[in-house]
Amino acid sequence: MYLNTLREVDVENLVKNIDLKYILRCILKLSITDVTVYHTLLNNNGNDPLTVSEISTAIKKSRSTVEKSLMKLIQLGLVARRAVLTRRGGYTYVYYALPIDHVKQRLLQLVNSYYDIAKELIESTTSSVMIKSIEESSLSGE
Repeated sequence: MYLNTLREVDVENLVKNIDLKYILRCILKLSITDVTVYHTLLNNNGNDPLTVSEISTAIKKSRSTVEKSLMKLIQLGLVARRAVLTRRGGYTYVYYALPIDHVKQRLLQLVNSYYDIAKELIESTTSSVMIKSIEESSLSGE
């Protein structure tokens, strides 16, 4: 479909399937596993924070996969952790989702920044540079 032939109905169809999961995946570059880990922590809102083992068991993924997702979610400001003492005298980390209002504000900031950068990039890019960029993306498998 050529851009100059997009009708209003076509544009509506392009954006009608956008939901929060799509925004999380697109803007924050979250994997399906990252979203699942985050969802698990959100659903645990009133209960005690969860350990890596508890999350791993709940979503049926390996500990290392869950740990990778948790580190990404912490870096993005969606999840936090705290150390708790274990019965054996050591400590372990427990994880919890940050308040949803905080996350909502963060997402709004990111979407606005993403929009501004994308718009500027598209407006300033020549046709030949755009074609080359698309070509490179298809060759690299992105």
